[in-house]
Amino acid sequence: MRMRPFALVALLVPSLVAAQEEEPQARSPSGGDIVAYDQIHKPIVGRGGMVVSQNRIAAAVGADILRKGGNAVDAAVAVGFALAVTLPRAGNIGGGGYMLVHMAAKGGKPAQDIAIDYYGQASRHTTNDLLLGPDGKVDAKKVMSMKGIAIPGTVAGLWEAHRRFGSLPWGTLIAPAIAMAEKGVVLSDDEAQAQAAQRKLMADDPAAMATFFKPDGKAYAAGETFRQPDLATTLATIAAKGRDGFYTGPLAERIAAGIRAGGGIIDAADLAGYRAIVSTPIWSSYRGRRIAYMPPTASGVSVAEGMNILETFPVAETKWGSVRQPPFAVGNDEDRLSRSPAGRRRP
Repeated sequence: MRMRPFALVALLVPSLVAAQEEEPQARSPSGGDIVAYDQIHKPIVGRGGMVVSQNRIAAAVGADILRKGGNAVDAAVAVGFALAVTLPRAGNIGGGGYMLVHMAAKGGKPAQDIAIDYYGQASRHTTNDLLLGPDGKVDAKKVMSMKGIAIPGTVAGLWEAHRRFGSLPWGTLIAPAIAMAEKGVVLSDDEAQAQAAQRKLMADDPAAMATFFKPDGKAYAAGETFRQPDLATTLATIAAKGRDGFYTGPLAERIAAGIRAGGGIIDAADLAGYRAIVSTPIWSSYRGRRIAYMPPTASGVSVAEGMNILETFPVAETKWGSVRQPPFAVGNDEDRLSRSPAGRRRP
């Protein structure tokens, strides 16, 4: 996601890019055939580092961390917290995720490849029928209620990554997110539309309505400033007290009380007991190159399988954007069986 000479980190946040440029001495050509005049979409080239995120503001935060001398993990942590402010529908401290880290050998320390699983975990009070309706089937309303909430892992996962590999102070990485939550961010058309679309879902939760909508209940429009003072306070606590500021103490008690008041089962002991899972990646290959994938509960195995299938196709021959079919049978079984090699339908 963001690169420096000794590290590469992958987070589950796609799309927009902010590049950190370094003043060149004698810059050699780069970009190759991916930068072409006749193409509609132009890639961004970052020679000193790059941050990729679903939100441009968050990507810029990460690129700025690289400029300040932070490494890839520092940038990942800063982006993670920034997304809690700029992309509340996806990037948030109430959720979870995964991180793959490759840290190259440096200062006598050997290279490391680790997988950090900080996905949501079930409460110890979970029962088999927790999300079932009277008919014994999954009740969608319960799934989308406080009963369906998992113990959040984002803070623990980012803390674990920083504890192992971070170089800048923890508080420095969260400071941009705190400032944006306090001062507000200007909503894009995409963010305004996504927020407004969830009004019906959040209508039964007064706290959610007060946080994401105006006092009169209307949605914020594109171009308006959206402030989150409560989130700023929470982030400030995490910045000052680290992981424990979120999973123990007054903040954890308030989180648990809010979930319980809404009919959920997570309590303060669940929060205190949460731990990110650190393990080795799953290794596979693509055309002779080793690739590290996230182990379960992520879908790394499925992605590896897909890549192994893809490498049986002549991708280099078909070229980017080609619609030419590969020299394999394409279609359903009936179609393949009912046509002759010449393409004529058999009687």
